[in-house]
Amino acid sequence: MIWPWDSQTPILTLSFNDVREDHPKFVRLRSLPAYGSLDIERITEPVFRFERPDLTDLTQIFKDCHTTIWKKEKLGPTDAFYEFAKLVFVKLREDRRVTEIIRSGRTPTLQDFTFSLHWIQAQVNKGISSTPVQILFQRILEKLERQIQAGDKKRIFRQGETVEMRAETVAQVVEMLQHFNLHGINEDLNGRMFQSFLNATVRGKEPGQFFTPRSVVKYMAPAAGLKSMGDELPRVLDGCCGSGGFLIEAMAVLVQSIDRRQDLTNREREERTRARGRHHLFGIDAAEKIARIARLNMYLHGDSGSTIYAADALDNEIRTPDGARRELQADTTELHDHLVNQGVRFDVILTNP
Repeated sequence: MIWPWDSQTPILTLSFNDVREDHPKFVRLRSLPAYGSLDIERITEPVFRFERPDLTDLTQIFKDCHTTIWKKEKLGPTDAFYEFAKLVFVKLREDRRVTEIIRSGRTPTLQDFTFSLHWIQAQVNKGISSTPVQILFQRILEKLERQIQAGDKKRIFRQGETVEMRAETVAQVVEMLQHFNLHGINEDLNGRMFQSFLNATVRGKEPGQFFTPRSVVKYMAPAAGLKSMGDELPRVLDGCCGSGGFLIEAMAVLVQSIDRRQDLTNREREERTRARGRHHLFGIDAAEKIARIARLNMYLHGDSGSTIYAADALDNEIRTPDGARRELQADTTELHDHLVNQGVRFDVILTNP
């Protein structure tokens, strides 16, 4: 049972049979014991309905958003997913901002809810922009660019990229998501919900792609014996990484291994946890857009995705394709430097060739 400290009424009750990874009650349970999860339930109706979603409903809402983009914009599943991901990033950023306003003790005004039809229409009426969400997306690109230049993150979206959807389609997606506080979901669940949605919408729907079933991924990562020993973490490679499922599971196993070590101080645990992505989890995929989705997936699971590369893992020289854009050339050059010049080698290969 779980309940607020100041109430005698449980907000959730489970039996032993409910404690299964995909059971709705267990998913709900995992969302509750997180910082700030109970004190930011909702804002009163007269301002703007803004509440933590039921996670079992949200996955279906995500699918509906994806289907709307897919059909309205006549895009393939992967391209539609990529466009949806842009809006998810905007939504997460704006929800975090509103949440911080609430935590400061101020009640947000209607104008504070920028990921809403009301705000979009207000910008259009003022003549500021016919596509106001693009303004919000641009702010994200600027923040990510600063992190990229500092070496903290790999590029998820191209420089100068825009939201490639008509205003009508964007408005429909905003309408479906505007009243849910996605920042009210803890980081791990946000990522795993995203992964579940990815499985249901993109996987297996593009020619030449095959994605490993999650049950196989969850078996293989622990079976590989990944663990933190001494001062070293194992280096892991998935040379056909797709959306990053093996790397995300490997990351979870490594984090658990670090947390269990009694010989480390809290600071040492934090340092090893931060280092796991930048130096120890490498992913390569031949499809540039899929590699970007893997970075996005890693990012939502709390990792920088800084060592996910778009390249041909079967090319032992790691050569840049003729006529490739400068950005892709830089990606391939960096990977070539790691594997060929520096001679980086791996302790564990988790992959589905």
